[in-house]
Amino acid sequence: MRRLLLVVSILAVGTSSAFAIPSCATDSGGCNQGQLAVEPAFFLPFEGRTDEDGCTVAAFHYDQDGNRTIMECGVLGEDCLCQGGGVPGVYEVVVYDNESGEEIDDCEVTVHPAAAPECRESEVTRGFDGAFRHTFFGVGGAGGAGGAGGAGGSP
Repeated sequence: MRRLLLVVSILAVGTSSAFAIPSCATDSGGCNQGQLAVEPAFFLPFEGRTDEDGCTVAAFHYDQDGNRTIMECGVLGEDCLCQGGGVPGVYEVVVYDNESGEEIDDCEVTVHPAAAPECRESEVTRGFDGAFRHTFFGVGGAGGAGGAGGAGGSP
């Protein structure tokens, strides 16, 4: 579980400049909640979900209040990497196939508050059980259970 977190966290740090992600801003009390609300809290990689036009999937997340937000997705090698979330809470992530428009999988990601400089920690609390059940970065059958790349930062 920690190994997946480490891999995706390293991946996230390496791609943060590509997605123009600002670092975790802090105020005198630690983490700046206003800044965290607009920065992604987690990254989800979708193995092999790219073609010559980009990602072949689209992802949305719903927060605890039912607000729907499209996740920003981009190509990283042969994989599609989507980022989302914000302040600590529970997010339902729903993934759609771009060609058919059909829902192909969903999961739940929980973002926990953490001390600065990380500010947040993310984990998949209900794994994928559809299209990504066996291909979520090689986690055979677990569907990513236990880890989503966190998007912490430094002051």
